[in-house]
Amino acid sequence: MVATICIVDDDVKNINTAGYVLSREGYDVLGFKSGNAFLKHIDKGSIPDLVLLDVKMPEMDGFETLTELKKREGAGKIPVIFLTGDEREDSKKRGMELGAVDFLEKPFLPDVLIERVRRIIK
Repeated sequence: MVATICIVDDDVKNINTAGYVLSREGYDVLGFKSGNAFLKHIDKGSIPDLVLLDVKMPEMDGFETLTELKKREGAGKIPVIFLTGDEREDSKKRGMELGAVDFLEKPFLPDVLIERVRRIIK
């Protein structure tokens, strides 16, 4: 069975870049330009195997998106990797406290992204 990965980022270039890297590895990739759009997708009953989530987004940031995701029945255990340009230690700490499984800084190295995704999907 092919794993599905959702990428949530307000920058389409980031969605396309990460999506290209992961789809080359055989993953199904869905991109969302906002936390709200992603949560609407989840509310329709579609549960991905992994979420790559940006921290800095307008309207609803990544922390708020993760907090809301955890409230959804059946979605609270989806592993989340923060994929962000936010390098502050307090952001990393907050993300991990909210339940993220990893924190990867942009710009990312494709091989590092693939390895971290593989490790979590297994």
